[in-house]
Amino acid sequence: MARTSAMAAFGSLLDRSLVQIQEAVADARRFDRLTVVDVSDVWDNNTFPLFQCASAGTRWGRERRARAALRWMAELGASRRAWMVEQGASAGFALDSLLDPVETGRAFFRDSRGKVRPSRTALTGETVGALAGDYDLRGAEVRQIMVERVGTRLRASLILTAERCYAVPGDSASPAELRFSVEDLVAGRFDADDGTGAVLSCANGEISVRLGRRGLLLGGSGSVYIDDHSWHLSKAGRAADAIAPPFVRSDARPRPKRHALGESAQVAAGVVHWAMLSIRMVRFAQCVDHPLLRSLARTFAGAGTAVVAAGAAFGAGRRERRFRELVVHWAGRGGPGLAPWFAEALTTVREPVPGWVEELVGSFPPVADQEVEPAVTAGEVRLAKFTADATVFHMASPSAVEGDAAWDLHVVPGKADEGFHLDTTTWAPG
Repeated sequence: MARTSAMAAFGSLLDRSLVQIQEAVADARRFDRLTVVDVSDVWDNNTFPLFQCASAGTRWGRERRARAALRWMAELGASRRAWMVEQGASAGFALDSLLDPVETGRAFFRDSRGKVRPSRTALTGETVGALAGDYDLRGAEVRQIMVERVGTRLRASLILTAERCYAVPGDSASPAELRFSVEDLVAGRFDADDGTGAVLSCANGEISVRLGRRGLLLGGSGSVYIDDHSWHLSKAGRAADAIAPPFVRSDARPRPKRHALGESAQVAAGVVHWAMLSIRMVRFAQCVDHPLLRSLARTFAGAGTAVVAAGAAFGAGRRERRFRELVVHWAGRGGPGLAPWFAEALTTVREPVPGWVEELVGSFPPVADQEVEPAVTAGEVRLAKFTADATVFHMASPSAVEGDAAWDLHVVPGKADEGFHLDTTTWAPG
């Protein structure tokens, strides 16, 4: 744990992210969609800063930029900071000493209008009592329910719409949305035609959410976020208003100074950013492309270390050549299967498209006709999601590739005329 180079540590976080993603998508039987979403989301706002840090002309400049960028990255919150420290330690870096302390989350806060707002809060007996006092849970409607395996565990998310039990000025206020998560789920039942009414309880270390006449979500812990613009008028909101500190406009998280990138560095950064956004599409259950996820994670493995090495080359011209070589290397590693993806990414991330990029894309093999995969009719259920408009399932089944022991994940749309019936007792053990 002796290495404390901020620049090398920054690059290692990208490496560790890709390792986590590879592990999460390697086999559909242990597919961890939430880890993929959380980790890839880190790089929406931090990919270009990584390249800008790596492109500084001196080692001192790279270190100075990286320290500022790492502090900015960690200031998003306690969970982000903890992830950085944990992943840095896995790569041999002591990041804790480089980062500022981060305030832990509060149950409520004031927005810029001075209105008190709730944060996501753990489900406890007190929380449940406050919800029951402020919202008509007996008449609540299920807007969305999703149960999925997260690795080997089960997790549920639930969105209820509920009328308020407190007065709101005017009569056109839309219902509030109560967004629940239930972790370590041990039982999940729900029928689409039985989605009115909810009863919550917390006892004996268990969270219970009863839905309609027969529905049930039973787990070890849970949380709720109240999406209600009028919450400050509720009983819980008025109690919070009495003790919440005033809103203070602050520049506590100023973005580090942006630095111009050379043409090749800009293309390389854009391709990595495009890859992370493509991976992050799994946040939408209907948009999971398992083969693409595995290919991207494999292709960009070690990208963080490679970016740091390219930026350390002496002289702007050498750095540009190194970044260009990186792009060519990644495209070659992706092979024919990722050629269409690289063609789209490379011709989108920078305008006008550089001549060397056009030459590279022109060298890709013609896109072969895609074989239509047979519909998946059997396998292990990994995810089931219901909304009023659509249903979707994730199914895991043995790979169609000979010699591949890993299972594949398939997105299976539900059929409107079949309704939606959830019963986790019929799911294969995790």
